[in-house]
Amino acid sequence: MSAYYLSEQQVQEFVSDGYLVVEDCFNPERYAHWLEQSLNSAVPGISLENPATWTPVFERSFRPGVFSASSGQHMECKYAVPKVWNILSRLLGENRIEEPLNWNGDFEINLDRYPNEEWTEPGPKTRGWHLDWWDLTGYLDNCWPSILVFAYWNDVGPKEGGTYLCPDSLKYVAKRLRNHPEGLNKYGELADGTTWRDDIPLCNRFVELVGSAGSVAFVNGMMLHAASANKSGKARVMSRSIARLKEPPNLNRHNADEFSPYEQSLLHVLGEERVKFERVTPSRTQDSRFKDGKPVGIIDN
Repeated sequence: MSAYYLSEQQVQEFVSDGYLVVEDCFNPERYAHWLEQSLNSAVPGISLENPATWTPVFERSFRPGVFSASSGQHMECKYAVPKVWNILSRLLGENRIEEPLNWNGDFEINLDRYPNEEWTEPGPKTRGWHLDWWDLTGYLDNCWPSILVFAYWNDVGPKEGGTYLCPDSLKYVAKRLRNHPEGLNKYGELADGTTWRDDIPLCNRFVELVGSAGSVAFVNGMMLHAASANKSGKARVMSRSIARLKEPPNLNRHNADEFSPYEQSLLHVLGEERVKFERVTPSRTQDSRFKDGKPVGIIDN
């Protein structure tokens, strides 16, 4: 495959919106055996083309209607999907990406996340807004997750289980992290009990990710997102990879031309040309991650 280069318009779209959807990034048929292997392991006997076989998934008490399936297979992104690698190299800086970055056969299958509810547009009342942070502490200069890579393995149209994004949330998450150099837990919870989700009512822009098979969404890792209902009667098949940086992003570069689009996207929502950020290590009595000396918000959602 020949090298692929983002247009300047696409780069600016990522900077201003915090995400970018690009079509024809990969050929799902090339790795179809990964999906087949993962389905056989996760839910024996299931066929994504036959809803009559989906019953076991809807009978689950935890996340009914959706399931994870892993083939255990992976390849380095730069060789498996060069177009995706080229795009990430432009958004993060090729020599700044932590390698190996794997293109994996780990799938999220959405048959219908909320089977007993009607489909609703994404908005402040959407449940489950979250960040994909598994570490206890997050900082403005996190190396990981820098960019979430959502890959669609089949066509996903409106109301068909596409991930919901809240682009406006990037501003509030970044500002919380800037204002708390001691770091925040994955819920962004402060001593007063407020979290990232308390900023959602301040947001006005909400997006449903849609795209054809082979499309990939590149999403700033500080953007809140959520699962959606799928009322199409067909499965939504998505895989996710996470790009991370070798070194923390630098929002205070002397030469502005050296800012990556990822760094520019953070400066854009902060409304600053540069930000000097230094982590601090406070005592537990001063640390917003602790209340009365005890950790807050460390419960999986």
